[in-house]
Amino acid sequence: MSDTIDRIGLKFFGAIAASISHEIKNHMAIINEQAGLLEDLIHMAERGAEIDAGRLKRLAASVKSQVAQTDDIIRNMNRFAHAVSPHGQPTDLNDLLKLLTELCKRIADVQGVQVRLQPAPTAVNVPTSPFDLMNLIWLCLDKAMRSPAKGHELVLECEKTSRGASLRLKLDGSPDGLVTEAAAALADALKAEIICDSARKEIVISLPGNIKTGGVPAASPQ
Repeated sequence: MSDTIDRIGLKFFGAIAASISHEIKNHMAIINEQAGLLEDLIHMAERGAEIDAGRLKRLAASVKSQVAQTDDIIRNMNRFAHAVSPHGQPTDLNDLLKLLTELCKRIADVQGVQVRLQPAPTAVNVPTSPFDLMNLIWLCLDKAMRSPAKGHELVLECEKTSRGASLRLKLDGSPDGLVTEAAAALADALKAEIICDSARKEIVISLPGNIKTGGVPAASPQ
């Protein structure tokens, strides 16, 4: 089982890393194009042409914007890398879902889908494996995003429950066939329960509030 989970995790990490690198490359290409434009303006100034100061300000602002967006991408990449932590890690599901929606935004855009987070009003903490849980949600999201319908919206929600917490993936259509064998294996490793509710058009992932790892009780939800 451990080898299976590791292989599933590597595939997930690779998909997200590829998307992140593509985003960074796009922003770098824009910055490089703007640097070329700045060089052209400098050459014009050296030949005595008058340069519009407003144009230079807009160019500088655009470069700063691209740098800021790239910084956000790298920050998310860093958070994603640190999500690979031992099972039983106290995790705020609001933060986890926010990170996942940001990580998969480009992939969703390519598929013509919007993934939206409906955050809980307060923190929803459970002991879990952040990386494996994101992987589980991603597997369901990925299948849903690849449905023939375009322009549809997928909504992620979380809430506290008497058992611990639950995550909901709300769909525009039926959840049938969206939970793969890989997702089922991850759910089993996380001691989670997956319910496909066709009537409500959603997938519900129920997580325990207490788990044991290596015979030692995990930290209780805060």
